[in-house]
Amino acid sequence: MKKKSSSEKDREILSSVKREMQEPRQTTSVREALAFEAAPAAKVQVVHSARA
Repeated sequence: MKKKSSSEKDREILSSVKREMQEPRQTTSVREALAFEAAPAAKVQVVHSARA
């Protein structure tokens, strides 16, 4: 396996950060709504894993 130089790693990190910055940010209300939807699903998964 070929090792990458630190400058190559830095370029990869910078490009990934730039890609993330291009995506729209979620507002607080959207984050809260997504968290509210995820909470019941997490409880269901816990119940099912307890049965196994």
